[in-house]
Amino acid sequence: MKTVNLLLIGVGPHARRIYVPAFFKFAKDFPIRLIAAVDLKRQQDYIDSYLNDQGHELEMLYLDSFDAAAGIPSHSRAMLDALVVKFDIQGVVISTEPTAHKVYAEWALRKGLHILMDKPISVRKAISVDRSEPRGLIDDYNELLELYKLHQADNPTIFSI
Repeated sequence: MKTVNLLLIGVGPHARRIYVPAFFKFAKDFPIRLIAAVDLKRQQDYIDSYLNDQGHELEMLYLDSFDAAAGIPSHSRAMLDALVVKFDIQGVVISTEPTAHKVYAEWALRKGLHILMDKPISVRKAISVDRSEPRGLIDDYNELLELYKLHQADNPTIFSI
């Protein structure tokens, strides 16, 4: 059975509590490997310290902060693309702040990667006070669904939330 190489996008508290320990534990018995992870440069010292303290070796890519509403900047996208090629990544776990979920999911779908994404799919700033904002969540879902359907014929993947 072929080993599935994974990329973790976001090494925050949830990922450190759930994903990182689980993937290193399950790697002993299942053909999965958490190979690399991505986070923001401002988190580098904290994440490097955590990985060192836990004894986990993981290729890290630290990106500059960006406005998720504008999409992933081209230079950051190029670094992500290179990481996928370098480590033969087949799947991603998206565990970033919710504002970035959708843009990373779009990128991963276009790359033909399997996706496990934390909820919610997306967020809106004024969703609790502006009645038009919930429609945006439905639009985000439908956009990801259409992109998912578009790529299934060429490269069937799993997208789980």
